[in-house]
Amino acid sequence: IKFSRKLAKQAAALAQLANNQRVSVIITNHVYDSFKKGGVSPVGGDTLMYWPKMILELQKEKKGRTAVLKKHPFLPDGKSIRFRIVDNGLV
Repeated sequence: IKFSRKLAKQAAALAQLANNQRVSVIITNHVYDSFKKGGVSPVGGDTLMYWPKMILELQKEKKGRTAVLKKHPFLPDGKSIRFRIVDNGLV
């Protein structure tokens, strides 16, 4: 609980900074297999699910990757796009 409180305080400070300075803040997080929920769960629990206005999940697949929109202020959840990382960038 102590860790979650500190993490939430830092996330709140970053959200305030982003709003006041009109800058984007990008936070990355690790996930782990969650057999109870049938998918993946973020390290640190749901603390980082509350503060961001947008959450993008990157999934690694056999023939590339997929970016899935998990949270967005005006786009529907679940929108996705497949991509590959190549020498010149993304395709």
